[in-house]
Amino acid sequence: MQRRRGPNVVGIFGLLQAFADGIKLVLKETIVPSTANLFIFILSPVFTFALSLLGWSLMPFSQNIVISDVSLGVLLLFCISSLGVYGVIMSG
Repeated sequence: MQRRRGPNVVGIFGLLQAFADGIKLVLKETIVPSTANLFIFILSPVFTFALSLLGWSLMPFSQNIVISDVSLGVLLLFCISSLGVYGVIMSG
């Protein structure tokens, strides 16, 4: 049996678990295939993360608080979400 601490123990109500997981992910050793292009292999998760942040910039937070006010926001959101496939293709 494992005797590790659960996610509800890190911080108040487990709110720091996401930061602990992020630090763990950044500090892990990356295994790069020998035949892969290093620049594209490292750029692909950055590209996918940037697209997800760009998609969130279209979401209104309230009636008066919007990061980017675009008249065709739904169409732009579909276009941005369809580009996420290229991050998976670049890493493969």
